[in-house]
Amino acid sequence: MPKEYTHISDIVYSITSLGSPMIIIQGFKFYKHHESHGGNKVRWTCGCLRRKKSVFNRSSSGTPILNFNGYRFGFHIKRGLKTRWRCGSARHKKCKAHIYTVDDVIVKYQTEHNHNPPKTYSNF
Repeated sequence: MPKEYTHISDIVYSITSLGSPMIIIQGFKFYKHHESHGGNKVRWTCGCLRRKKSVFNRSSSGTPILNFNGYRFGFHIKRGLKTRWRCGSARHKKCKAHIYTVDDVIVKYQTEHNHNPPKTYSNF
């Protein structure tokens, strides 16, 4: 069964103040993230992801971690270019929050936690 695509007629093509390509769809800004080798496909990242505070770091044992909006996410699995990070409380609190990154850029996330963020981090 072929994929269905939504056709959007009101796309504004623009350039950021630094000269990077940008598109605006229904008031949302998208920035060029990746272009295929042949140049026939472009992946765009929503600007809303840029406003979220994230920091890539390593734990005291050297394990990659991602701190995002006060919560800590641990490396879970990598498939191709995409990396999945899961909430640090996934096991003992059964939290389902997770983040997907491509080349250290957040491309998708579900960050509804079933717990409050920790008060401090010991590995900063």
